[in-house]
Amino acid sequence: AVSRPATAGDAFEPTRKRPAPATVHSASMNRPRKYGIKFKGVYASAPAGIPMWQAQISINGSTLHLGVFASAEEAAHAYDSQARALGRKLNFPDAEASYPPAAL
Repeated sequence: AVSRPATAGDAFEPTRKRPAPATVHSASMNRPRKYGIKFKGVYASAPAGIPMWQAQISINGSTLHLGVFASAEEAAHAYDSQARALGRKLNFPDAEASYPPAAL
């Protein structure tokens, strides 16, 4: 559409509507997880080409590294032990606490 310049007293003032900027949180929520990882707090790690899994949890803006594990399930259980102590969402909500929580 062709816009014309606004004149004094004219009710027509062309404006350009911009979409609201996407927040980092909303953008990351819609992105598929890498390597088909389906557990919260679990990340793929391959030092020296050996497939391993890391568990991490964020506490007050700081990342706490919980360890490196041979399977994603083991890393998810380690994450759950910390998440349970902090009252966070769990990967295995029906499972009993099998790992002792690490010291904060």
